[in-house]
Amino acid sequence: MGLSTMQDAQVFKERCEDSPGVLVLCQGDWRPTEERVRLFEEQNYYVLTAANGYQDIVDWLPQPRCIGAMFAHPVTVAQARQLYPDKVIERFEGVGARFLRTLTQELPYGLHNAGLPFTSTTPPSLKTVDVVSVFSPVALKRGQLLVESLLAANVTAYLFAQSLGSSPELLASFFDVVQKAGKQIEYFHYPFDPYALVRIDGRIVIDGRPIGANNSVVSAYLARARLLVHTSTTEGISNSVMEALLNDVPVLVCDDIRGPLQDLSLQLPECISRSAPETEALALHIQALLATARVPGAVRETFRQVIDPFEINRSMVRGVQEWFARNGLPWKGHCLGLLGGVQSKIDLATSTAEESYRGHRHIYPSPAEAVQCAAFQMQIAQALGQTAHVASLRAEMDYIQAGLAAPAVESAVAPNQALHTLLATLAQSPSLRHVLVVGAATSPHMDTLIAQLGHNTHSPQLHCVENSLARLEAMVQRYAEQGFVHGYHASSVEREAFPSEADVRQFYATTPGKLQDYPLDHVLDWLRQDVAEMESGGLTPNAIPSILAQLGVGQFDMTVINGREFTGFAELQQLYGCETIILECTQTYKNQRSLAYLSQDPVYQLLFTEPDIANGLAIFTKR
Repeated sequence: MGLSTMQDAQVFKERCEDSPGVLVLCQGDWRPTEERVRLFEEQNYYVLTAANGYQDIVDWLPQPRCIGAMFAHPVTVAQARQLYPDKVIERFEGVGARFLRTLTQELPYGLHNAGLPFTSTTPPSLKTVDVVSVFSPVALKRGQLLVESLLAANVTAYLFAQSLGSSPELLASFFDVVQKAGKQIEYFHYPFDPYALVRIDGRIVIDGRPIGANNSVVSAYLARARLLVHTSTTEGISNSVMEALLNDVPVLVCDDIRGPLQDLSLQLPECISRSAPETEALALHIQALLATARVPGAVRETFRQVIDPFEINRSMVRGVQEWFARNGLPWKGHCLGLLGGVQSKIDLATSTAEESYRGHRHIYPSPAEAVQCAAFQMQIAQALGQTAHVASLRAEMDYIQAGLAAPAVESAVAPNQALHTLLATLAQSPSLRHVLVVGAATSPHMDTLIAQLGHNTHSPQLHCVENSLARLEAMVQRYAEQGFVHGYHASSVEREAFPSEADVRQFYATTPGKLQDYPLDHVLDWLRQDVAEMESGGLTPNAIPSILAQLGVGQFDMTVINGREFTGFAELQQLYGCETIILECTQTYKNQRSLAYLSQDPVYQLLFTEPDIANGLAIFTKR
């Protein structure tokens, strides 16, 4: 089955003998294309959709294979019911498997063990944390505003930031927020858990573990929280908001919130408060809400009068059963009875019942992001001396790495072997004509690359730019028998491309990595020496465009960026557009920013990354 048929969905009712199955379409690019409709017909599945809002009225409800739809807005629900009275239409937002499962099983079970009735919510006397929230440093989520407001309010908080570290660029912006606030970051581990948590100012914990590690504890922390703060600008009624309200936890949102949550906040002013999206205003609202005495259970019951997720779930199950009966279809097989929520990629043609429920593969993070997250966590474990955690994360990275290797590379191989196999494959490309290496450092993987270039029947030429004459001469001598290696004693960039000492100090203080293996004074001395060399006038600057002009080409076909410590990103800016880009020292100042940039770039895909080779090595190719 083609990848285009694998989308974010969940089996609601299993197919059984002559009884059709029912598939819930969750988030994702769902449209009733001919291929998808044919797939459902061939596999004997009907569709419930909760994927595209109002557009589902246009796209899906007219389809014979569509049983019904779920919408966040009451107005949309009313329109759909008027147009399609024979189909199952309900208000739906956040009624997900995790949400209903945790509320009906985990929390009641914990309360039962504490001697409380199953129907109770956590009493105020058992609350242990002021604020729970979801943190992301992207503009839409306004994570910076959230952290600044919590620090200003002087409260305790537990923030979920799933897979923090999967985007080095966003991670850097997070460190910047904390530094500007003048606060300290520390890392700590739960026993036996290799994923570290981040603590700010001793009272705000950010749980940045991967989603599989921290998703299951969201409900437990919400049950013990006094307030949920939600700073997003636009979003549906998220699982966390639903869980908070049903856990009797009030919610604070910003005045400029858009979407279904705006409507719900207007319907439930006693449960959902609003604040101007400013640090001081949010901090004052947080303090006031925490100081407000509430009748136990009032938030929960008020919310259930407007939206009762349990009743919605029952109505959907009954509605689908009645639709089957009206259309003469037998109701056989297991009905999971939990709608949506677990977004998974499902291959209907081959999935087992268990795989149907859990999904073949979670939709996030991507393999490349998972590797970045594990690499970040491994840096922390190494810095804390947690050798067992380092070994565990190394095994995890090896497992993920298998899915990133090029087709010609065996997946179940050691990182070094996989790297050398991949380099050999790339070096044999018939499209290679000119390869640029910035920096003349030698290594086993460079030996592999140059040796394999020599076996390429299309005779590619390798050009090396190096500021150190001694290193350049050593490299030229090492590969003297290779007639295609050309050396250039020059600077890849101009003096203006170097960062300031303040920039380097900030990076050193806020970004964990292998640069901290060296004292800060030594690192700054490297920068001063490089700058002095450039200012002496002894090197020809900006060699890259000069070499391209000599060769009469617009760009190199492949590049290895491993020059001076502080110019990696400036070199990437000149070499962007190469078919293959190899970054070395991705765990130091040299190429950490370059790694973050290419990881977010839709033009490039990550083929390989390994934090323990060459202070971090990554290989990108154009998609």
